[in-house]
Amino acid sequence: MITSFTPQGLRPSFKRSDLSVRRLNEKFWWQFLPAGLATLVVIVLLQFGVCQVIETTLCHALLRFKDPIPDRFQEWLWLALLSVGIGLGGWLPRWRFRYQLMTWLSLCLGWGALSWLLGASGSQIPMAAPMLLFGLCGSAVTLTESVRTYVLLRQSEKRYALALCGTTEGLWDWNLRTDRIDFSPRWKEMLGYEAHELGDRPTEWLSRVHPSDIDALKLALADHCQGQTPHLECEYRLLHRNGSYRWMHSRGLVVRNRWDRVERVVGFQTDTTERREAEMALQRTTFYDALTELPNRVGFMHRLQQTIDDTQTHSTISFAVLWLDIDQFKLVNNSLGNTLGDRLLAAVAQRLKSFLTPENTVARLGGDEFAVLLPQIQYAHDVTHMAERLQQLLSLPFNLDGREVFITVSIGIVLSSAHYTQTEPLLRDADTAMHRAKALGKAQYQVFDRTMRTRMLLKLQLENDLRQAIAQGERYANMMGIAAAPPRHPDHWVPEACADRLAASPDLSSLHQSSLHQQLQIYYQPILCLTTGLVVGFEALARWQHPEQGFLPPAQFIPVAEESGLIIPLSWWVLRAACRQMKQWLTVFPEQRFLTLSVNLSSRQFSMPGLTEQIQQILRETELNPANLKLELTESMVMDNAAHVVDVLYQIRALGIHLAIDDFGTGYSSLSYLPRFPINTLKIDRSFVSQMDTCLDSLEIVRTILVLAHNLGIDVTAEGVETSEQQDQLLEMQCEFGQGYFFSEPMDVSAITQLLERQQPY
Repeated sequence: MITSFTPQGLRPSFKRSDLSVRRLNEKFWWQFLPAGLATLVVIVLLQFGVCQVIETTLCHALLRFKDPIPDRFQEWLWLALLSVGIGLGGWLPRWRFRYQLMTWLSLCLGWGALSWLLGASGSQIPMAAPMLLFGLCGSAVTLTESVRTYVLLRQSEKRYALALCGTTEGLWDWNLRTDRIDFSPRWKEMLGYEAHELGDRPTEWLSRVHPSDIDALKLALADHCQGQTPHLECEYRLLHRNGSYRWMHSRGLVVRNRWDRVERVVGFQTDTTERREAEMALQRTTFYDALTELPNRVGFMHRLQQTIDDTQTHSTISFAVLWLDIDQFKLVNNSLGNTLGDRLLAAVAQRLKSFLTPENTVARLGGDEFAVLLPQIQYAHDVTHMAERLQQLLSLPFNLDGREVFITVSIGIVLSSAHYTQTEPLLRDADTAMHRAKALGKAQYQVFDRTMRTRMLLKLQLENDLRQAIAQGERYANMMGIAAAPPRHPDHWVPEACADRLAASPDLSSLHQSSLHQQLQIYYQPILCLTTGLVVGFEALARWQHPEQGFLPPAQFIPVAEESGLIIPLSWWVLRAACRQMKQWLTVFPEQRFLTLSVNLSSRQFSMPGLTEQIQQILRETELNPANLKLELTESMVMDNAAHVVDVLYQIRALGIHLAIDDFGTGYSSLSYLPRFPINTLKIDRSFVSQMDTCLDSLEIVRTILVLAHNLGIDVTAEGVETSEQQDQLLEMQCEFGQGYFFSEPMDVSAITQLLERQQPY
């Protein structure tokens, strides 16, 4: 059906041939017409005597009758013929064409045989007119069916031609007997040819198939022709006229004859190039890294899972995974910029790809992390040797815009094992081994063992416990109005002389009622004036009473806090709690208003924006006088970015807070900056003080620091004083303050309260 557009919309409009075919199929008179016309013709011939002439001829020639048919037959013969012709003509059209034709032929031959038999026995009936009627009816039916078939065939050809012109598929019809293929115009158009171009030989098709796809296409054709597949379906590349290859998807079916032999294969093909390109683009986005064009994490895990499955099937296969991480890549980004950082990653990827063989897989897992899969290894030392070669390869300089950039990598190695059935555990262990290599000093490689996993789990558990301990400490501070640590025992002795002060100070008395299960505590180590022997201040030190592991020293949990970022909330908690506790002591012992509280600032805390505002806020909350607070910074902290640090230090000093450089002499000092820093105190590191009486060099270093500080108007605190000889030496060199186990170990709040009570002037 063809539609034509009219103002009233789309209306169906049939061509005349369509209408004629429809009438031929639906009108009964068309089916009755052949028998009716044949009957009329025979009756006319009978009336004009033609049938009698034929009858006489047949009687004389075939039956040897000398007398014609009696006249009594001629009187009713036309009526019998009319009845038979009309009756059969109206009844037989209900049958199929072949049944109608067989009926008319059977009647014709049967009547002739009956007439001959009766004539031979002496009886005579009309022969010519009935046989002529039956024969003409059969011929008319045949002619009518031929006309109808011709009309329908022409209409089908027109519709087929319209379908060929309108379809977007390329049709093909392969006649296997003649070995010719009829290609539709659309099929040729897909390859850039006109309808009259290309021949009908199979080579026009098969010779243009991509060499990598031709075997698959021939195999699909053979399987379908042999009945092994229900239909032909294959996707392949065809050579376009412009020299490029287009992806085609073909489907087809075989046509068999009555003997079940394949005569033809017909089908169509669809151009799937755009879909294929979209799929490839999506696949590249999903499985490949855009920057380095290496497989990404998803693609690497897919390839690794295949290798694991092969290993599970064939136990003789061994493989290894190397996890590479560029050491201090963040420094490259910060110093050279992200653009050069990306170029460095691309250069590293290209160097790795060029070095490794095709059977090995190198991928970028993200950031500055790469992974290498070695699918076939024999010995473990082959893997470590490969790790060494990779480190040597990447240690060579990279030329970026005329700059030579040097890098090192830390490598974690995991060897295949039967318990690795999934990719995630294997990559997790490779990452663990890589971090272990970094912890040992970077630019190293480590082969994973189970102790690393155990150590990592313990570290993770310790980090989680520390996070909970910090949260618990903050809850206690908010709930009780005090953030200091509880006493060692609820029945701790309190001097009677300050009992009235404790009663007058609810915050301080609540120390004895706080929970014994609070984990984080603050201990305070006294700082003494070496000349008078009086306590002039304290250094606040964090301690952790772990519920399962017991008392943990700072060296065990502070590095975990630094690495995890928990050092920031921990440092703020220590500062706020210590300031609140110092305010309580000064309230109870107002005569000792000269006391100072020393609190360490972490490097991360010091680099945060709004540092001075946060410190000022804590002072307002705790109501502590800034003159009673001394913030300690390590030497490396102030020297990393000295120009910026000077401004921050002056902002802190403007608040009235004292500043001290801790562990002086162990960092990378720049004496030219020291006069510019608004520093009140230098704290000599314990490594020098503890060896003064045994090492002359340490003694001279301490003496030099004291002279330097005094010339700059800075007082000095010596850390790690452990003997009276060291105290005497420091006094001789006019050192102002001392701190160490010779004077006192770090103590809890209750012990410091007793110490201050004993120091009270009465």
